[in-house]
Amino acid sequence: MKLTYPIILEPYGEDGGGYVATVPDMPGLVTYGASLSEAMEMVQVPHADGYSPNWRTEGLLHEPLR
Repeated sequence: MKLTYPIILEPYGEDGGGYVATVPDMPGLVTYGASLSEAMEMVQVPHADGYSPNWRTEGLLHEPLR
């Protein structure tokens, strides 16, 4: 089953230093990319900054809240 979650992309720094990606439905999931496309790619990695590769079996995966 494929679940779709909203992602928030915000510029990092004032000089175009890349983008920070967060997923409001998964508190603590934060990652970064030098470009919008890289940030989108990085946020799809299940172990992005603090999320375990076992996120499905640990109960971190749930239906999107929105």
